[in-house]
Amino acid sequence: MPPISPGPASARPLPACARARALDWLRVFGGEVLEPGVALLADPDEGIRGAAIAVAGTFDDPRVVPATITLLSDPDWWVRVAAAVRSARQAV
Repeated sequence: MPPISPGPASARPLPACARARALDWLRVFGGEVLEPGVALLADPDEGIRGAAIAVAGTFDDPRVVPATITLLSDPDWWVRVAAAVRSARQAV
């Protein structure tokens, strides 16, 4: 019998999973832990950057603005779109 291949969730490296878990805790603790979330906006994994900008979009905090501007030229199209949406919300 062939070995069972890992599913998509187990295919992600542990550090990325740990960073994703940190994003979940950002949602729980809010603005108190925004700085680590802002740091994740520069993560090399586009999935983490995308999740981070989604979380950052829930905060109305000027610390997110410089990193969001940088993400407007991100290589990943979804991250760019999420950054544009977040920028538009900040401008209102």
